[in-house]
Amino acid sequence: MASTNYSTIEYDKVACVSIGPHDLRVEGKDSPDPKLADSIATVLSIKSVLFGATSSQCSWVFFVEAVPGPISAVRHGIVPAQYLIAVGICERIDDSRVDPNKCLNKNVYVFNRRLKPHDLFRIAVVGLKPDTKEKQVFTVRANDD
Repeated sequence: MASTNYSTIEYDKVACVSIGPHDLRVEGKDSPDPKLADSIATVLSIKSVLFGATSSQCSWVFFVEAVPGPISAVRHGIVPAQYLIAVGICERIDDSRVDPNKCLNKNVYVFNRRLKPHDLFRIAVVGLKPDTKEKQVFTVRANDD
């Protein structure tokens, strides 16, 4: 299930995203995922995914933070969410700061507890799609890609 926190950017203007060394986190720990670039390119149609790029190379940054639950306030039937994933894209002011007024940010709730970090990140990418409706429930199958 996805819900939009805020959206102040024109999604189609995002030509690239940079992923920094601390921008992918699961349960409070950095979790690098080189395969995530393929998911972003396929699902979000952003072909240029750079790891550790400067703001002059790419003015947009991508981030994901997965926090374990259970989250009893969010349920699918009687099952509480097992993860809250905050995912977003923000325009950068410089290499160390983003512009909080130019972001797309969503919360994605996951109801399966037994997922690898890569699968959590893929789910977050699907939830970030601009056509994912507010509070839409969707299914993403785990895989070994």
